[in-house]
Order: sequence, then structure tokens, then C-alpha cells
Amino acid sequence: MRVFEIEGIKVELKRKRVKNFNLTVRSPHGEVKLTYPYRATKQDYETFIQSRIPWIKKQQNKFKNLTVPAPLEYITGEKVWFLGKEFELIVKMSPKRLVEITEDEIHLAVLKTDTKKEKQKLLNEFYRKELYKLLNPMVKKWEPIMQVTVQETRIKNMKTLWGSCNIKAQRIWLNLELAKYDIDCIEYIVVHEMVHLLERLHSPRFYRFMDDYLPDWRHRKTLLN
Repeated sequence: MRVFEIEGIKVELKRKRVKNFNLTVRSPHGEVKLTYPYRATKQDYETFIQSRIPWIKKQQNKFKNLTVPAPLEYITGEKVWFLGKEFELIVKMSPKRLVEITEDEIHLAVLKTDTKKEKQKLLNEFYRKELYKLLNPMVKKWEPIMQVTVQETRIKNMKTLWGSCNIKAQRIWLNLELAKYDIDCIEYIVVHEMVHLLERLHSPRFYRFMDDYLPDWRHRKTLLN
């Protein structure tokens, strides 16, 4: 992996088996990454990056105005998200670990000796369980529509991806963080990963499938981002 710098902007370069240039500006610090086809020359990607400088700066300026939330301490009164809605966290001591949800509160029943890490694990287990309740029926809904088969679905923490697809194993992975987002956003990622079973690359054909199956996917993507 190489780094190209232009007008004070560092761009991480990665050559891949793709047909088009794919430029991203990542949160929360505005790092820039470009994946480009093997056939592209140095002049090709330099010209492309040069043409996108205004857009890159615009995206980076957006991130400058973002406030990165402080890590949770898992104490009563903190705000947590679940399925696109903000809840107040209520932490109480109990002889048994338990998570309960009301209209606007998530109650975390923990042992007196539980550490912050154990409280985090308890809440994440709740997220994982609830996300699986949505994920499996969602996949079953889309399999006959798309005429594909998903052999396995899994959920895990991912640092840079919302989801991934192992085409050979027909396995779909989802990021645990999706449990905090609206159901429409979750469905967008599920459909996106399932489309990879029809088209491996993010090619024009891939996006034609997305338009056919989920015409409002761009709006859902915007909500997620």
C-alpha cells in the first residue's frame, strides 16, 4: 500500500481487481483512500485525485465539525442507541445480569462486582441477540426475491465495514454496531451483501441489482453514514 500526497492531502492508494476508481473519505478524521484498477497508470490516478480535490476538502470539512462521542462509562443517565432511537441507560444492581427495554429506557441489571467491560459485554450481547432476530428473517425474505442462498449469517465487531460477504461459503457478516441503527439501514446492508452473491465487484452491474431490488438504497446509505 502506498501514499500519494497532493495539496497537503495524503491519499492512501490500493490497487485492486476493480473496474473503476473508488475514492472514500473516512470518519472521524477524514483519511482519504483510493482503490484503483490494475490497468490504471500513475498519471491516471493522479489526474483523478486532482479532479476530486474540492470534493475531498468538502468532506474533510464536514468531519472537522463532528463531535466524536466520549466512550460510555455504563452509568445511569447516559444515552445509548437502539434501532435508530435514543434511550436513557439505567444501571441497577441485581443478583442476575439482565437487559430490559421500555419505551425510552434500557435497563442494565448487573452484578455488584461487574466492571465497565462486563457491563459493555452485557449490552453488546443484548444488541447481538436483537440483531439476529432481525437478520435471519430479513435474509429469508430476500433469498427467493434475489434467487440466492445464504448458508450462514454472523455478527461481529468490525472497525471499517458495515458488512461483508464470503461468496464461496455463502456467508454474510454484519457489524454489531448496526443494532444501533434504523431497520431500513440494516436491510440496506443485508441486501448489499447478498447482491455480492450475484456480482462480486462494485461494478455497474452490481448497482443495477441494487436499483432493482432496493430503489431507495442511496437514501438508506445516506442515513447510515
